[in-house]
Amino acid sequence: MEDTNKVPVANKYRKRFYYLFTFVVGLILALRKIPWATDDQNYLNYVTYSHLLFSNTVDKALHNPLFILVNEPIWLLLNNCFNLIFEPETVIRIFIFFSAVSVLYALGKITNYSFLTIFFFLFLVQIIKNHILHLRQGLAVGIFLLGFTREGKKGILLRFITPFIHTSFWFVLFIEVFEKWTKNFFTLSARLVIFIVSAFSFVFTIPFLMELSGDRRIKLYAGYEAGSYYGFLLWLLMGLLFFLLVKKNETGIIGRYAIILYVLTYFFIDFGARLFENYIPIIVAAILMSNKESKVILVFVLIIYGGITWYSWDGFSF
Repeated sequence: MEDTNKVPVANKYRKRFYYLFTFVVGLILALRKIPWATDDQNYLNYVTYSHLLFSNTVDKALHNPLFILVNEPIWLLLNNCFNLIFEPETVIRIFIFFSAVSVLYALGKITNYSFLTIFFFLFLVQIIKNHILHLRQGLAVGIFLLGFTREGKKGILLRFITPFIHTSFWFVLFIEVFEKWTKNFFTLSARLVIFIVSAFSFVFTIPFLMELSGDRRIKLYAGYEAGSYYGFLLWLLMGLLFFLLVKKNETGIIGRYAIILYVLTYFFIDFGARLFENYIPIIVAAILMSNKESKVILVFVLIIYGGITWYSWDGFSF
């Protein structure tokens, strides 16, 4: 990560308490009843039948090598390996604990161990749900953020494996590669304009690419069903404040790309909200790294946004 992301070293006691709360949060989440959440049985089946699912992936990849890019083989391999040692329920608990702790650990490094990080981790639906419901995505987010806070080959490797855990991270890598290739040649404003054109064009190639790779979710990628539009309006407003008030460091720039991608694709792809969830922790970190005045405004708005999303959990689609 670039030097622009670095903040003064936290007080050692604050850092220790932050780690303690991180451990407790991860433990509480991991010790919940299983099965309990909607998708728990699916994840238990992933563990139980992981050897068959992984073998099936290998067989299909032999006929169509592109299939390996869309069927999350590392996720299946992890399930298969853990299943050799632990019971399925224990494997699920390991995933929950590791993903929650890794997200909070990485965000702590970015935000100088601000306790607001833990608050928003628990308060924002789009973050906490990936450690309760969508565990595969939560694991991928955790590993990506660990890579995001590491420099060199280890950081690159951690980020690179995430699409093989959750396919949506190909979009996350797309943004990172785009920024890396263009930042030395264009101003930020120019890069954002180029990104809008590139992302808009890329969206319409998704059904073709997924069909070519044999992705089982091709029907999902091929259509759009209108949501509530509340997500679009909220992030249009949030995005304006974010662009005006958040620092233009690496974290802030990635957040800008993410908001553009979400708002731009809202009316064209059904799974845009799921993609956007991958960036919410980074957006929160960028907000918490802002100067004092900007942070007060953005944190207040983020709390209102979080309250609205909790209120509309069973109603509007975000």
